[in-house]
Parts: sequence; structure tokens; C-alpha cells
Amino acid sequence: MTPATSTLRRIDGAHVRLAGPHQRAAPKRLPLGDIGQAHLIGACRPEMQSLAVVLAGLGWRLTGSDASLYRAQYLRSARLRIVAGHSARHLPHSADCVIYADDVSRDNGMRRAAAQRGAPTLSHSQFVSQLLHDRAGIVVASGRPASAAAAILANILVEAERDPCVLLRATPLDWQSGGRYGAGPLLVVEAPLAQTCTARPQAAALLDADDYAGALRLARSVAPEGLLAVNAECPAALQAAEAAQCRTTTFGAGGQWRAENLRGERGCYSFTLVGHDQPLGECRLRVAGRHQAQAALAALAVAGELKIEPATMLAAASRHAGLRNRAHLVAESGGVAMVRDDAQDPASIAAALATIREMLPGRRLWCVFEPDSAAAMMSRLDAFAASLHNADRVLVTDATGGGDADERLAATDALVRRLPTYAAAVAEPCPLGLVDRLAREAVGGDVVALIGAGDIGNIAHALAKRLRRDLAPG
Repeated sequence: MTPATSTLRRIDGAHVRLAGPHQRAAPKRLPLGDIGQAHLIGACRPEMQSLAVVLAGLGWRLTGSDASLYRAQYLRSARLRIVAGHSARHLPHSADCVIYADDVSRDNGMRRAAAQRGAPTLSHSQFVSQLLHDRAGIVVASGRPASAAAAILANILVEAERDPCVLLRATPLDWQSGGRYGAGPLLVVEAPLAQTCTARPQAAALLDADDYAGALRLARSVAPEGLLAVNAECPAALQAAEAAQCRTTTFGAGGQWRAENLRGERGCYSFTLVGHDQPLGECRLRVAGRHQAQAALAALAVAGELKIEPATMLAAASRHAGLRNRAHLVAESGGVAMVRDDAQDPASIAAALATIREMLPGRRLWCVFEPDSAAAMMSRLDAFAASLHNADRVLVTDATGGGDADERLAATDALVRRLPTYAAAVAEPCPLGLVDRLAREAVGGDVVALIGAGDIGNIAHALAKRLRRDLAPG
């Protein structure tokens, strides 16, 4: 297959032609059918685990590496050989190509070794773009609701027997990972706007336009015979959509697809789906958070335009079980509920705390926050501080993303000083210190939100064990 070759795929029940490569510069396309083995750098990232599922389904042999293996359970269960660290000596000579997570730096030892050997080396986003050349792609972007929207859309397509491949950046609670291999032509991809593909997807859902350049790029990238679904409540997204060469539809208030009679109970929302002014049925979500209603509506709009039966898509959307580490109630002990969320940026942190408030109303809310990096936090210190204002108590632990100890401590202290006095914010870099403090000060009825992308979730299990021990008779 050459880069200029077009292929026929089926979408919306009809044949459509996938366009050739987009005008933007892209890495030379790999002959995917000739590759038997790949090595994944940063293999424990959720998006890399999803990719591993699809590549394994294609029959590839896989190896992987990551700095920390605390999220490697699924990869090990799938018999993928994975090593800790990025030493060049662990790069298999038999690897036909190397795929690295988008945040892996150029000075990574394995990346350098692969380049010296002349092995084809692509980022996750670059490789996904190549997959999209060979499938009828549906790209869902961007922000916190995109993960839920892509997961719900994937469930709908599976329920409708379209048998899609799926690449998510989060893991549905009823899946082993965020990836799914399917024999059908469709490929559902969750993508940040900053990393939207250089291929031409057949459809896309644009939930926001916080990165306007990325939104514009995505709108322009959809194939002329394809579909762009746009959030009608986001003026910047609507403006970006004007650059699209394809058919567009809108979802949200005032859009062609609407959630009417919206009502919530303990944070879970139900609504009447209206498409092109026709009531199509009820959607009753099981997962808390107002953004879940927006995500479901985006997925239903795309599915509806693909001519999937309303009853099928509404049933599948209503069965969505939620995402691991997204306002996920992981334990409750001694009347203290522990909720895990991997939010990292200020907007996602604020949304996570708001969702947890809706889930468990009227309870004192602790937030244990693990910053991704000291540098990132210092660059947006006021925004991070504002994102934590919804918590009654705040504990800030050590950043996970490098920097020397003094830099991390300075960043943590700077954040604590900017938090309101009612939060009684404390810097507590030691995990054991966090568990001790929470065990002493949290009481029955409290909620502990564990926010961050690192292994802070382990604190929930340690705290639950400690509370059970402290409450044991005798």
C-alpha cells in the first residue's frame, strides 16, 4: 500500500473513500502489514496499553518498557514482556519499529538507541495517524468529557454490531484496558486537540476548543464526505467548524441534537434525546457528573448521524459504567469514602471535585492532590489554587514529574500559601504521613478525593486498611 492509495470502507451503511494523507508534514508511512514486532516506550500509559490491545489483535509481537511498572497489571496478564527503566540494553534487536508515548523526551535512552539502529520510531500520535489511514476513523476531542464520549460511542458501536477498534486514553470500568480490537472498519480514537491526527478521519466530535489551533486543524482534517459533530454551546468550537469541508451537525442547547428535560439524582443525569426536533427516547446515565450528560449527547449525536437505531444507542449509552480513576469510588471504610480521579490540569481538577460533590452531597470533602510536575504547577499556580477551592480540606503531596527536591518543595509550599484559610491546606510529601494524618483527622461521613496522575491511588487502599485496623474491636 502506498501513501497515495485510497481504500474503500463502510460507514453509515455505505461505501466511502478514505482520502490520502493530509497536507501537513507527517512521518513516512510504515508498511504495517510487514511489521511483526514492536517495542512500546512508556508502555504503562493508558493510551499505550490501549494501543497494545489493537496491535496484539493485528497479530504483532510486543515488548515494552516504562520508568514505573505500577500500572502494568494488564500488560503482564496479556503476556507482554515489559521491563522497568529505559536502558538501551533492553531494546530488543528484533523490534521492527519503536512507538513511544507522546511525553517521552528525545533524550530517552531507548529512543536514542532506536534512532542509532535506524529502526522506524514514531510517537503514539504519529502511529495512530497511520492506523487512521487504513480504517474509517472517528476522532473524539477534547478535554475531560472526551474520554467518556469516546467510551460511550464505542459501547454504542459494539452494541450495534459494528465491531470497532477502539483507542481510549482512559479505561472503562467494565473493560480491562482502554483498547479494543475489532474486525470492522471503524476505529474510534480519543485524542487531545494538541495531538489530533494528520490523517483524514471519516468523522469527528469536537467537544471544546480550548486549543483553538488544534480545533481548527481537526475541523479541516475530516474527509469531505465525512461528518463533524460540534458542541453548540462552545462558540470557539462553532467558529472552528466553519473551516470544515464536510457535513456538520451540532449537539447541545440550540443544536440539532439536544438533551431535553435534563434532571439529576445524586449526580447522575437523565434526559430525553431529541434529534433534528424528533424525541427519540430516554437516556438514563449510571455515572455521576454533569459532563457525563454532555459526553453522552456527543456520542449519541455521532451515532445518530451514522443511522444507528435510537433504541440501540440509548440502551448502550445508559449502560456506560464509567471510567477507572475518573470520580471512581474505590473504597469506603469507617464511614470514610475514598474517590480516585487522575485529573491533572486545573479545569479537570475543578470538574472532578464538582462531580464528587454531586455524587456524595453534604459531606466534608478532603482533597489529596499529587501534582504532575513542579514546573507545570508553578507555571499556572493561581489556576491550580483556584481549582482546589471546592474542597473543605487540602493536602498537597510531592510532585511526580521530576525536578530536584528543593524545586518540588518550593512549588508545593507556594500552592499551599495560595489556598484559602478554610481549607487548612498542608504540604505533606510523605505517603505514610498522608495516611497517618487522614487516619487521625478524617471522620465517618467524610470523603477523601485522591487527585493526580501518579500512584496516589495506593493511598486509598492503605488508608482503608488503616481505618479497618483502628476500628477493629479490642
